[in-house]
Amino acid sequence: MRRIFEAVFAALLINVFAVRAQEPVEMLYFEARAGLGLNLDSDGAPHMGPSIDYLNFHAAGHLSPTVSYRLRQRFTKPLYSPDYPLNGTDFLWVDWAPSYKWHFSAGKLPVLLGGFEWDTQPIDVYYWSGFCNHVAEVYALGLQSFWTPVKGQTISFQATQSPWSRGTWDCFAFNLGWLGNFAPWWKTIWSINHMDDVQGGGMQYISLGNRFETCRWALEMDLMDREAIHRKQKSFSDYSLIARLVYGADKWNVFLKGGYDYNDAGNAGTDGVSFDFNYPAGLEYIYAGGGAEFFPLGSRKLRIHFFLMTDNLHKALCLQTGLTWRFNLIDKP
Repeated sequence: MRRIFEAVFAALLINVFAVRAQEPVEMLYFEARAGLGLNLDSDGAPHMGPSIDYLNFHAAGHLSPTVSYRLRQRFTKPLYSPDYPLNGTDFLWVDWAPSYKWHFSAGKLPVLLGGFEWDTQPIDVYYWSGFCNHVAEVYALGLQSFWTPVKGQTISFQATQSPWSRGTWDCFAFNLGWLGNFAPWWKTIWSINHMDDVQGGGMQYISLGNRFETCRWALEMDLMDREAIHRKQKSFSDYSLIARLVYGADKWNVFLKGGYDYNDAGNAGTDGVSFDFNYPAGLEYIYAGGGAEFFPLGSRKLRIHFFLMTDNLHKALCLQTGLTWRFNLIDKP
C-alpha cells in the first residue's frame, strides 16, 4: 500500500511540474532539518549520531480568487498502519473564502487544539512537552470554518477525525477555538475540545495558549486541562503547563523552554486503563532546556541551531547541533 501511495504521489508531483505554467501554483518548495546529537546518560555514557529529522514538500496556490489549496507531505514521518497511508501527509486541504469575515476548509487539517507549542510547525520545535510526545496524529481529515467578526479576533469551529483514532471510523473530534489579538503585545490561541478515542471513551480539553511580545522578547505560555467525560475526575488532575522565552537579535534567536505534564494515578478505571488515552495515568514529566538559532543569510532559507535539554524520565542530557534549509522551486510574491 505504501509503495502504491508513493507512486501516486510521485505521479501527482510530476503532473504539478508539467502544468505549473497553466495552474496557479504560487509556492513549491522542499525543506529539511538534520542534526548531530549527543546524549549523556545518567551514568555519563555518551551516545552520538546523526539524524534527518524532517524532509517536507510544500505546495500552495489558488484555483480562483476565493479558492486556495495547501499541501505539506512529510517524508520522514513513518506510517503507523499500512491501511492509513495519509499519515505522512500533514496538510491537504481546499479553502474557500467568500468574504473577509468567513472562510471554510475541507481536507486534512491541523487539529485545532489551543496552544502555541501545538500550533508551531514541527520543524521549528526541537523538543516537545510530554503531552505532544504521546500524540499519534496532529493532523486529521475534517471540515473547518473561520469567522472574523472584527479585525484581530477569529472564531473557528472544526469537526475532524479524532487525533487518537489512528485513522479508524466512528472516532471524531469537535473543536471550538478563539484566535485572538487583544493588543500588539498579546496574542492568544484558546480552545474547547471534545476528543473521542478508540476505547469508546472521550476527553474534554480546555487549552489556553498566550503569547506576549515586547521589543525583541517573546513569552509563550500554554495551559491545558484534560478531563474524562462522564468520569469522576478532579479539575487539574490531568494537565500540562508549557513556557517558552525567546530573545531575537538581528540574525539570532536565543530561547529557554520548559514544562510540566501530570496525570494523577487515580485517573484510571478499575481495570487499570487510563481515562486519558493519550497521556497515561500516574505519569509525571518535568523537562527544561534552551538553545540558539542563527540565520546566516538573514532569512529562513538557512538556519543553524543548537539546543540542550534534560528531563526527569530519561535523566539524560541531550544536545544537538544542526541545519535547516529550504529549497524554493516556485515562490511568487
